[in-house]
Amino acid sequence: MKIKNLKNYNATTGLEREVLTIIQKEASDYENFESYLSDLLSNGCVSGMVGALIYYTDTQAFTQRHASDINELLSNTLSMFGFNSPVELFGKKWDKEDSLCLSQNNQNLMAWFAFEETAREIGISFDLEVA
Repeated sequence: MKIKNLKNYNATTGLEREVLTIIQKEASDYENFESYLSDLLSNGCVSGMVGALIYYTDTQAFTQRHASDINELLSNTLSMFGFNSPVELFGKKWDKEDSLCLSQNNQNLMAWFAFEETAREIGISFDLEVA
């Protein structure tokens, strides 16, 4: 599926709309969405492949803009895996002393999590094989 065909996705949240916008702007080097999604899900945002989410100022702003959508995504993911806290999902990456996700470290982690999981959900909606 071509990146330009992502415009056919019916985004229902601000988070989905921004993820789609970022992908459409930044994935022009990819022949198709499947390749981009495969790289994203294999290497993650931590690899630097999502230019809009490299710097803490950007990831913090992203997390704050989409706090409600990210909280819902996190809650659903924790429930799906039977976890009770983000520590169980993120392990040592999660700053346990920042349970309200106020620090740049946890906000960065949440931005990357939300971007990757939202992209995965978009891929699933197009019946793509996702890991």
